[in-house]
Amino acid sequence: MLDSNKDNLKLDAMRRIIGLIAKGRDAADLFSAVVKNVVSKNMETKESVYVYLMRYDEEQQDLALLSIATFQRGLKDPNQLIRASTLRVLSSIRVPTTATIMMLAIQDTANDMSPCIRRTAANAIIKLYALDPKIKEDLILIIKKLLADKTITYEDEKQSFHDDDTNETAKSPNNDDDSLNKRTYIMDSDHQLLLRCAKPLL
Repeated sequence: MLDSNKDNLKLDAMRRIIGLIAKGRDAADLFSAVVKNVVSKNMETKESVYVYLMRYDEEQQDLALLSIATFQRGLKDPNQLIRASTLRVLSSIRVPTTATIMMLAIQDTANDMSPCIRRTAANAIIKLYALDPKIKEDLILIIKKLLADKTITYEDEKQSFHDDDTNETAKSPNNDDDSLNKRTYIMDSDHQLLLRCAKPLL
């Protein structure tokens, strides 16, 4: 099903895999089949693949590195939802050799036109510091820049730590950048199911 040309079959397969993992079953042997779908245009399938990668990145480091190029392309996507999701997952990959790539990604997204992406970059700094404390001074420079950003308030940051992995994934990729920053979002039932299944993995 993961090799199917039909998005609905791939999504069904990913839901089953995430469900198995949530129940404590090992799905590491599916890594190579799953990681190929990181390029999926279906947002829910892509999010499911991201959840899977965050679970098995340390066990399958070589294969996880193969997906980095795809993440780098995702950071350039015109849709801010995809950029934010990509940065969240890239910064969650616990493979030391990705630290330099993560630093470049954070430096770039800290200058993004979207406040949503800049907030995500601020959260990614914490994860990168945990992965490589030696780059503290470089991270401080980015933090100073973000603190000077008048469009990101303390309340924004506090809230983003709370719901970064819920509200962001609930946004529709069809909305434009301005509306994504202004609307209140109601999560649909499929995303709620995905997040419930993924919660034990985080």
